[in-house]
This record gives sequence, structure tokens and C-alpha cells, in this order.
Amino acid sequence: MSAATTSAQAPRLARPGPARAARLFARLMRAVQGLQAWTAGLTPAPFRLVQIGSAYWQSRALGLAAELDVAEQLGEATLPIEALAARCQAAPELLQRLLRVLAALGVFEEPRPGQWRNNKGSAPLRAGRPDSVRELVLLHQRPEMRAAWFDSLGPALRQGRCAYALSHGRPLFEHMERQPALEHAFARAMAQVEGLTGAPWVQALDWQRFEHLIDLGGSVGDKALTLLMQHPRLHATVVDRPATVRAAQLLAAGETEPQRLRARERLRFLAADLRQEPPPAARSATEVYWLSALLHGLSDADALQLLRGVAQAAAPAGATVLVMEVVRPEQHPGLAIAGMDLQMAVCTEGRERSLREWQALFEQAGLSLCERVPLPSLAEILVLRPAT
Repeated sequence: MSAATTSAQAPRLARPGPARAARLFARLMRAVQGLQAWTAGLTPAPFRLVQIGSAYWQSRALGLAAELDVAEQLGEATLPIEALAARCQAAPELLQRLLRVLAALGVFEEPRPGQWRNNKGSAPLRAGRPDSVRELVLLHQRPEMRAAWFDSLGPALRQGRCAYALSHGRPLFEHMERQPALEHAFARAMAQVEGLTGAPWVQALDWQRFEHLIDLGGSVGDKALTLLMQHPRLHATVVDRPATVRAAQLLAAGETEPQRLRARERLRFLAADLRQEPPPAARSATEVYWLSALLHGLSDADALQLLRGVAQAAAPAGATVLVMEVVRPEQHPGLAIAGMDLQMAVCTEGRERSLREWQALFEQAGLSLCERVPLPSLAEILVLRPAT
């Protein structure tokens, strides 16, 4: 059965209001890409190439500022470099030179020679802010990531292999299972991504049709909890690796916010390795499978195996399957999506897939694409149902 036929028979899940916000976001992204191309064209090619080739100077300076917690040490104050360096346990002269690089990029401010304060550009490096990105910056600057990008990407490119696996013996997510500190750092960084983007998917769909969410690869359950707090009749099961479930249980033990505590009464965790174990079977059409940013970290073979398992688990009850992922344009994807695609190649065996590539996977797995739900973000929701 074709996707168009299936879509015509099934009621649409997308809600109209959020779709307008998604269209506005898409226009904004096209404008940003055009502006980036225009400004890049103003710089002579040799100088532009030198800028790109030395961009890691900027990245490393930002990473060190996050590691030293410069923004938090400054707080709301203006401090002389000597006092700031003492708080950061750094050498004043070198810290001054590092901060001048960042100030030239709009991060931190030197109102008077040798005096430093936060500005709009540096404020998100402070912990505890809704727009904080400190953990995300720190994740990208970890030695494990630097080794994959700087030491192993060249050999990986020649051999057609995962750079992270060349550096550490296995891809990122398998390595994290053996490195609790890295797994916790990754979870903190992803929580900040959620904080930045919000949860547009909550408003984008008519969730009232469902009674049970099966969140595959749902990490510590943040997305499921967000949904449960909005929909009191909904229950959820989060399925993830045993180490992740243990981390989720530790977080749950420290929960104090009343609304989240009430939502947790309708949330349970199931420890399973989805690469080897089938997902739990749906018992009715009011159950929905949710795969958010899971498949882009898997090879085509592993993604197909997982999707086949989902299709088999969903088919008897006629359950819906929702996949939230980036759909990469065939050409000119823009720096954000192209960069994420390369990050997937460096750290995993996965990729950001085009619509054609997604459809090929779905068809092989026995799933029909019924609907595409745009979001005011780089991702969208792909609504699937078992093919008949």
C-alpha cells in the first residue's frame, strides 16, 4: 500500500497551529543560510580558507572558557583579569589573551583594559540558565571527541570507518556503556538541547488519540515526562539500555518537583538492548511507538533491524509509529544539517538521511509513511503505520 493511500485512510495527526510556526522557522532557516553564503562571499577565498582552517582556535578557546567556568566566576560583576584568573586558577596573561579572542567573537566583554564582564554572548555559558549550553560545549570538547575528530577522522575517511571506533575501539554509544562519566556528560548535554529547542512536538500532534507511549531509546525519560505532564490520561514506557535505566532511576530518586512526581506515577522503565531484543508488543491501536533521534545514530542495517522489530510489534494491534528525525535535503542541506551528518559519521555508524533514504528503510521494514509533520526545528515527525 502506498503512503498516499494509507494517509488518505488514516486521520491526520498534525495540528494546524504549530504547522504555521514550522513554516515560519523553515523560512527563517533559508534566510540564515542565504545570509551566511552572502557574508562568506564577501571574504576573499584565500582568507576564507585560512579562517576555516584555523577555526579550531576559536572552538578550543571557548571550550577552555567553559572548563574554567569563566562566565560563572564573573557572574554579574566586572573583574580585573588578576582577580578573575585567581578565581579560575589560571595564569592572568594567558587568560587575558584567550578572552580577547572570544571577545572578538562577541563572547565576553572588556569595557576597560584588563577588566572583564559577561555579555549576551557569554551568559549562556553559565550553569542553571534556561538557555545554558555549557554542558553541550564541554561535551564537544571532551578528549574522546577531540581524539575522534583530530586523530582518527583522516584514517577513517580513507578506510570508510567510524572515526570514534578507530580511536576508542567502538562507536560512541557502545563506548558510553563502559564509560559512566561520558554517559552522564552526554545526558546533561542532551538535556540542554531539549531546553533550547523546547518541546514543539508536544503541541504539533493530537496526542489525545493515544493512551500508552512506548518510547524506544528514550534515555532518562525527559521527553516522556514532558508529554505525561501535558496529558494526564497518557501512560508511558521508556525502553533503553540497562546502564541508562539505572541512571534514570537515580534521577527519579532525587525528583522533588510535584508535577513531575505525579507524572512519574504513570511512567515506567524497561531495560533492554534494542539491537538484540525486540521492542514490547502493542496491545491496542491506542498505543504509539516513539523513536526520537535514535535512528540517525544507527547504520542502515541496524536501523532496518530495529524498524522491522517495531513493525512486527505494532502490526497485530495496528499501533502507530512516530519517528522524529532530521530529513536531510538531497542538495544544499545547510551548515547545521551537514555538520550534524558529519558528526554522525565521526561518532557513530549512522547518518542524517534524506526522504528517499528514509522511505527505503521504512518500506523494507514493512512500514508505510502516512504523514510528515513539520516542526519549528531542524527535525520533523514522520508518522508511520504497519503496511498491509
